[in-house]
This record gives sequence, C-alpha cells and structure tokens, in this order.
Amino acid sequence: MKSIWLTKKVTLALTIAATLAAISPASAIIVNVDATNPNGTIVQLAAGTYTVSYATTGAYQAWSPWGFSSGCDGSGMNCQSGFTNAFAIDFGLGSGVFNHADGFQYGFVAVPGNNGLYDTAANALAAYSTLPLSYAPLPQAYDQNAYALVGGPVSFTLAAPQSVNFFVLDYPYNDNSGGVSLNVTPVTSAVPEPSTWAMMILGFSGVGFMVYRRKVKPALMAA
Repeated sequence: MKSIWLTKKVTLALTIAATLAAISPASAIIVNVDATNPNGTIVQLAAGTYTVSYATTGAYQAWSPWGFSSGCDGSGMNCQSGFTNAFAIDFGLGSGVFNHADGFQYGFVAVPGNNGLYDTAANALAAYSTLPLSYAPLPQAYDQNAYALVGGPVSFTLAAPQSVNFFVLDYPYNDNSGGVSLNVTPVTSAVPEPSTWAMMILGFSGVGFMVYRRKVKPALMAA
C-alpha cells in the first residue's frame, strides 16, 4: 500500500514539474551577426519581453568598419579607426520585411570623451559589456544628435511572435571584419500557446483526480 502511494506522489511531482516547465520562459539564445553581411541575422522570437547583452562565448568579439585600427590613444581607445560593438535591431513593423529603415541602432558608448572605437576586438567587447550605450531610431542613427543616453540593458517587447533582424549598420560591408555576438534573453513569458494550456489543464486534472481517489478510497474500504 505504501509503495503504491509513493508511486502516486512521484507521478504527481512529475506532472507538476512538466506543467511548470511548459509555462517557464525559454533560455537565452546567442545571435551571431556577421559584419560583412548586409542582411544581418534574422531570428524568430515568441511574444514577450527580451533583453540584449553582449555574449562572451559567441562567434565574435567585435567588428571593424575598416578591418584595422589606427590613431588610438594610450589606453587603446578613441581610435580614428578601430573596433566597435555597435549593432542595430530592425523589427520590420511585424511584416518580416527588413529594409533597415525602422527599429533602433545601438552603439556609441555613452561616456564623455569615448567615441566607442578600440584598438582590438577584445578591448571593445570588454568596454561595451560594462558601459551604458546610446541608441537612436533608424534611419536617424547616422546623426549622432539623434542618440539619447540610456543605461542598463537593451530591451524590447513583442506583442506577438515575429522575426527580428539583428545587423550592423555600415556601408559598404565588403571592407568590414569581424562581427558582434549577442545574448537575447526572455525576461517575461508570453501568453501560453494552446498546447501549453492543454498540458496545464491535463496536469491540474491529474492532481485533482489523485486527490479525489485519496479521499474516496478509505470510504470504499470501510464499506
């Protein structure tokens, strides 16, 4: 009798765990953006809120619009040409068509006296991972006056599942080198899909059934 009830407890625990797993947000994904590709990287995302940060384990550390660095100060920054981690996000207005004319460009480290260009890709990644960024809407991103200082992680919210385009904004692309790797992390779960609701209902039904059996079985035995 004891072993049967233990089996029921294990089954109940597994049912609850499966239900909770179904409604929990997905883990972060790494988006690798090749700076030589004008089309960027397109990712299909579920509805919800996401944060974006730099990935230290991605394919890229930083990218250069010139392919080299020069004119840097003694700290290896404020270069005339160098490495950056600026990136852009195009939401395509939910259409899935990306013309790089809407969305936001993130870049230009928001610290006075820092133009966001570094002597090496490693130094650029280290700086961009710890300092706040500026952002501007596209296509005004070419005008530095369009940038507003913001602190904390980059975030965005999708009202429905859609594709999102991550890219670097630079023309031409054929003289670029490197790229940028990003962690795209969901911070809120979306409204559960129909399949998720079905699993939740099944899980809670299983819980209710086990509680019911536990209550009625002693009554039947007493009879």
